[in-house]
Amino acid sequence: MFSVQATELNWPEQPFRYYADNDSLKDLLNNFGANYRVSVSVSDKVNDRVSGRFTPEDPAEFLDYLAQVYNLMWYFDGAVLHVYKATETRSRLLQLELLTARELRSTLISTGVWDAR
Repeated sequence: MFSVQATELNWPEQPFRYYADNDSLKDLLNNFGANYRVSVSVSDKVNDRVSGRFTPEDPAEFLDYLAQVYNLMWYFDGAVLHVYKATETRSRLLQLELLTARELRSTLISTGVWDAR
């Protein structure tokens, strides 16, 4: 799964229905955000085309599905849903000197940054 989540998706349980006929994935994501009254920021590198009928029941599961199929990463910061290609990310190895891995995890959880996924 390619997703990071800064804030829980406590969005209303309202349906999102979308029919795409070679639409841009960016348009699908913007319509998805509009359905939940959430601003969406989509990377210019997200330039895939989509076709099909989309009827997701759960917003997070739908985003996870799109992330898996289109190699995306997404996170919601409480105000804006950010979506970009997984290839745009970097990984770095951090050497912890002043705290243990357990302490770092505890700090990330207490500040609301940690995502169990």
